Amino acid sequence: MITLFSSTGCPYAHRTRALLEHLGQDYVSREVDLDNRDPELLKLSPTGKVPFLLDGEYKLFESALINDYLTEKHGFDAAYAGDLELRMQQKLIMRQWDSAVLPAFYRSLGNPEYLDAEVTDAIRRELTYMAEVVERSGDENAALPSLHFGTHWARIDWLREFSGLASLVDEQPILREWLDRAARLPALQKTLPDREETIARYRRRFAASS
Repeated sequence: MITLFSSTGCPYAHRTRALLEHLGQDYVSREVDLDNRDPELLKLSPTGKVPFLLDGEYKLFESALINDYLTEKHGFDAAYAGDLELRMQQKLIMRQWDSAVLPAFYRSLGNPEYLDAEVTDAIRRELTYMAEVVERSGDENAALPSLHFGTHWARIDWLREFSGLASLVDEQPILREWLDRAARLPALQKTLPDREETIARYRRRFAASS
């Protein structure tokens, strides 16, 4: 039996919950308070972060790797495009979303000055390339990239008042439409946190720091 250490509000952990839901896999969920880490998780994981997967005796962390593991283990053939070159491009934009776009989002939360001209230009280049890959994918907009992007996009869209990152995505209509579809996937919607509670938490956070 799979045990998933997760946190309802964490978009990275949400990726794995959504994939397990999409695959119809049973699992035991262990909710982790991110302000007060689970002692059992700290014994099992070198990072203490979520998601953390325990599959029997097998341990794995990092959302992208966990989801690739589950994809291969359960024979999820529709996870990526069938074409090798397109599949590699899909994996590349997933990596760039995590390494370039999401850090800019988090650093810009409540700090609009972070998205200066230099950062904005860099993010625009990343998003332009992502839009090109999405357009090239056509009907091969496979499920795993959608789940990978969609959990964060739902929150970025909700939190427009705290970050200008969403407006940069809006400049790429093809990408924006694809992200909107991704955020509406049934497995993702079923595992989303409450929208109003999420927005209220960020309002409290930035009110406290002002």
